[in-house]
Amino acid sequence: MADFAHQKGNGLYKQGDLEGAAQAFQTAARLDSAEPKYASNLSAVYYEQGQYSSAIESIFASWRALRAKHGGDGVPTTPLVTDPLAFKLALRFVKCKLNSVANKSLCLHDKKPKKKAKTGEGNASLERDLETFIHERVCGASGASDHQDLVRGWNAWSAIKKECSEHTAEDCRASLYAAGKHFRGLPIYRKALDPVLEYYRFGNDPTRSLLYGIDNLNANSFTLDDDVFIKEAWKDAAFLFGGSGDARHAFGTMIHFLDLWKKLARVTWSRKTLPKLHMTLVDIHPAALARAMMIFALMRKGAQAANTAKLEIESTIFYTFSCILMPGYCIPIINKTSREIIEELQGKAPTLLTKSWQVDEASRERVIPIFKYWSEPLSKTTEKMLQYNGPSSFAFGMAPPRKMSLARNEKFQEMLAHLSSQGLLRVENDPRFPTYNNCRAEEKLYDDFRVLLPPKPLIGRYPILTKYARTEGREGRSELMQEVKREWKPNPTLFDNRTTESEAFSAEGYPVISGSDPFQTVCDCLMFTVPFADGRDFSLDQTSFSVMQQFFASARTAMEVFGDDLVVEFLCRDMCSGVSQLVEGDLGPRPLGAPKKYLRMWLSNTPDYTGSILTNTVYLGPYLDQSKHAMMIWNCLLSPPSFNNLREMCFNYTYLNPKDAGRFFGTLIRDEHRGSLEEFNMSVVPRTTSFSSTVSKRKTCEYLSRMLLRAICCPRSNSSPRRVDEPTNLVSYFRLLAYLCEHAGCPTHWVGDFAQGIVNDSVVTDLMPYTGVLPIKEGAVPAKAPCARKVNLEPWQAELETILVTAKDALPFYISLPERYTSSLDDIKTYTAPVVLTAKNRIETNYLTKTVTLVFYKSPDGARDSSVLQLANRIPDLIEKRSALGRDTQVQILTSQEDADVLAKKPYVSWKMSEGWFEKMRREGWCMFVFLTSYWKAVSKPVEAALWSKSGEDIATVRRTTTKVVGSELDHLLFDLD
Repeated sequence: MADFAHQKGNGLYKQGDLEGAAQAFQTAARLDSAEPKYASNLSAVYYEQGQYSSAIESIFASWRALRAKHGGDGVPTTPLVTDPLAFKLALRFVKCKLNSVANKSLCLHDKKPKKKAKTGEGNASLERDLETFIHERVCGASGASDHQDLVRGWNAWSAIKKECSEHTAEDCRASLYAAGKHFRGLPIYRKALDPVLEYYRFGNDPTRSLLYGIDNLNANSFTLDDDVFIKEAWKDAAFLFGGSGDARHAFGTMIHFLDLWKKLARVTWSRKTLPKLHMTLVDIHPAALARAMMIFALMRKGAQAANTAKLEIESTIFYTFSCILMPGYCIPIINKTSREIIEELQGKAPTLLTKSWQVDEASRERVIPIFKYWSEPLSKTTEKMLQYNGPSSFAFGMAPPRKMSLARNEKFQEMLAHLSSQGLLRVENDPRFPTYNNCRAEEKLYDDFRVLLPPKPLIGRYPILTKYARTEGREGRSELMQEVKREWKPNPTLFDNRTTESEAFSAEGYPVISGSDPFQTVCDCLMFTVPFADGRDFSLDQTSFSVMQQFFASARTAMEVFGDDLVVEFLCRDMCSGVSQLVEGDLGPRPLGAPKKYLRMWLSNTPDYTGSILTNTVYLGPYLDQSKHAMMIWNCLLSPPSFNNLREMCFNYTYLNPKDAGRFFGTLIRDEHRGSLEEFNMSVVPRTTSFSSTVSKRKTCEYLSRMLLRAICCPRSNSSPRRVDEPTNLVSYFRLLAYLCEHAGCPTHWVGDFAQGIVNDSVVTDLMPYTGVLPIKEGAVPAKAPCARKVNLEPWQAELETILVTAKDALPFYISLPERYTSSLDDIKTYTAPVVLTAKNRIETNYLTKTVTLVFYKSPDGARDSSVLQLANRIPDLIEKRSALGRDTQVQILTSQEDADVLAKKPYVSWKMSEGWFEKMRREGWCMFVFLTSYWKAVSKPVEAALWSKSGEDIATVRRTTTKVVGSELDHLLFDLD
């Protein structure tokens, strides 16, 4: 019976059915525990599944039986080295230990006693005997060279044990955390040629609540209503807003949450059913985040004010959120509030405006300069602002026809008519100011003068506008523009001391805001607010201010009602790298109770620029709750023409369809046939079966090979409107490997063995790199090579050394670094080189897209060797080790950079590299040039190593250039609506 079960297990194992094989071998080992091969084969299956602790238990069982076989007179003894099964068990034992330590399932500081056997020898004595066998009979024997795998493994394991014996458990935890922090701190994207960030000032998305599910609709099974909250009884609910922009979705979620509270408050037993609400707002641009913070602070300030002062603050919120111009009385309010926010963020004043905020130290350092910039009146004129954003400006001509406004919104007009007929319209027409009774009149005012009506009690401060409003524009029209230029001011929060003050990317220091229509925002906020409106305190008005006043009043009420149970956290960081750094504590300690997981995430169209579904999965998936109600939601605005549906989008970024992505990553991507203009959603679901029963090792290695080739040979990209960004680099590739082990359940050694092949430059595959243009369609994947061959990874070894030396202890898989790598993280330094661009124009290179790659080379002709520049479009030849260059030319390629700024006074790029590589290149006279993966072309002249320097030696003097972008180049850069 035991042998029958054993043979069945062998057959299932060969078929790839590891779960079935494990069950069969379990049966065999139970039926005949004296036969060592049954438990040995069971340990082999456990090992292949990544169940290393179970594998070790079976190794002990097999070793016990093997000792009994080698003993005499009933006394077990250590097997002979000539026993092939003993050698297999010993090697598997060492591999299990190495992988268990790597994936953190085993801690050598854990002093829990080893399990005792029910009969015979205990595990502790068996482990000692195994180690004796390896140390004395294999590694210490004359024939050790015949067992190099075991010798190397044993030496690595011995070194780990020795290291751990020399420090405490607390030291070990600190070391692992530091390694993880270093790994998370490596750049996960290539750099753009210009580091200036685009500042998206006004949102375009319809206001949404994250309590709604798909499509921002109430009528679907994913809505979090009062029944869900009562049933789930969550103590805390965390929501993340990525690319938070003007924070409209955070306000919408607060309003919806308040409505739930009102419903539940009517039932005394459920008053405490709602959880504490935590909202994390993430934006990479400090001005965008500071603008949202300003509105939150003004809402808090307005709650403390009364009468005219309250009205002035409410109108300041309205104009800050909606308009390019604002009444002059708003400016001192913004200036003073900016100073107060600075004082509170720096801990120099009590937290009044910033009450319930959480802002990490790094984010504070990024937003405080913005508030300092806003703390004094800007030297900006309304006349100049209108020159670039006025009725006759080019930006106005670029704006699409107005499709959404109060006047044109049928639902709004129907509500007005219905309420009026029922006598329920609480807003009566004011014959003194007919312009306030007619939303079309306000639209006309904005179209002609770029201002919106202030609160009626304050309009008297502007005599010409008052005359205009009293006569519906029949009087005062000719004089009004002068009054606007004199008394109204540019909205300060549309300016910042980086983007709009960058002379290379501004219209004389003024933003050019094309396509912005405040009426779309006003109408959208009204339509959002109505379902939550209480008829006793809500009115339908036809002025933009009144609509927005009620929207923000509802959000302010939520702040007041929930008090300390509402926390707003601000993170100024790239979303994908920043969220992990925030949650893991890299940016400083978070308050007790800060969320580790989020129930809902809204990502906006940020994934368009960061790698979409793949980066959503790798960087945000670990922080998404696995509740059936949890999901991340995003949309696509950059490249909808490139994709017909979500399935195509998924394949382009992952080389997998949604179903296969679920098998590999443990994700659920719904509605794969949704069009590219719709919104998408994804959840992370717990695995019900092991990874190895879902994806084979062969398929996993094939996938890792495909993604590796993509990382080192990045596909080219089209220009807008079919632009598809591919910013990821080799760091991102290793973050993908880590995700597969830590969160997808992939056996650690599957990934570790493949990664070892990368380090050893021994990867063999029949896959070919994709040499076409993004997007990648399922039918466009390159055909396989006629036979498997070793790909050439030697040109990426310098970067691999930097990544692996930095991250080795944080990697969840075991990998042995070669002796040529530096052993100290201190040897990884940042270097800088000046660059001289050769690109003909800025449109040709798209300075803002993250596609920079650095090529270092040693050629007999040095910088004079212009043929080397052709390497940019011959990476596939380099991978195949075809003669892309001369025989004596050496190459190293870096997909990761620390910084780049080609528009600085002294244009430069910087990168990390080991000191050994740097000194070698300096000594041997290497050169470096920049190329862009989006075009597969070199864009700089070669720069000799003699001109490179350690960062900090010369970089401190770098300043932005004063050269301005003019003409058609300015138009392209400023009016790119992607």
